[in-house]
Amino acid sequence: MRILSPTPTLPNVDDVRIARPRDTLQLCLRQLRGVMYSVVRNPWLLTFVGVALVLAVIGKVVLALLAACVGVVFLYGGWIALSVATGLKVFVIHSQGGRFAASIGLLRTRRGWLIDDHTAARPGSNQGAALRSLLGPALAADADSKGVTILTRAATAKLSERYAGSLPGLHRAPGQERRKRGIRMVREPSAPVSPTAE
Repeated sequence: MRILSPTPTLPNVDDVRIARPRDTLQLCLRQLRGVMYSVVRNPWLLTFVGVALVLAVIGKVVLALLAACVGVVFLYGGWIALSVATGLKVFVIHSQGGRFAASIGLLRTRRGWLIDDHTAARPGSNQGAALRSLLGPALAADADSKGVTILTRAATAKLSERYAGSLPGLHRAPGQERRKRGIRMVREPSAPVSPTAE
């Protein structure tokens, strides 16, 4: 019985590398910035955050709220550091001109590689799309050679189309209309070509 899927191998792509433990703080801050970017663009989340802030001010629990935020940063940073150090999760970082541009997390699970934690230095600037287009074909080839399924979730139908366009063979999982937690997507490994087939 397989406990975890094999570790992904990073293709030789210029300006793309696997995150090291020293990248933990930067990854954590980028992830939290990405969450804020999503909250601002989602009216339901924005309403929830607004109501929570009003209640916090009225209840005079601002210090407790700040302490909770700092705690979240430390806990999330610890999770990223542990994941990177143990290899449970591989973060792939794309740099442009020596500066952080985007990252993608690949969580090794029993079912395969779960792509999540997409971040960009400037959300909405297509930096994430650039990383996906560089990484997608090589990641698909690596998954095929190791017999690994690739899984992800897209927040919207538009994003699911973008993801499918950057990773060959990725498609919506059966019965996946828009869900509260996004659209599940899957890419099964293609059968390896035997040397005698030619």
